[in-house]
Amino acid sequence: MDVYGYQSGLTPDISDVRVVKHSVLELAFADGLHGEVEVLERMHGQVFEEARSPAGFEKVSVDPESGTVITARFSSHDRPPQSG
Repeated sequence: MDVYGYQSGLTPDISDVRVVKHSVLELAFADGLHGEVEVLERMHGQVFEEARSPAGFEKVSVDPESGTVITARFSSHDRPPQSG
């Protein structure tokens, strides 16, 4: 367990997402923690092409099944492959 009481590598599900501005998301986690994250610089590759645009960035949402942020390109039935 780490200092937050989580097993290494595991984090609580994301329960809500809000666009603060282009490139910054406010994330709320299932355990009650929340905060802002600069994500645009981490969005590499063709899969994020639409999401990097201002209009595409506004379409992010939370997939309730996986507890992760998804972009407009993916619905809950058309997710990218998960690693690990």
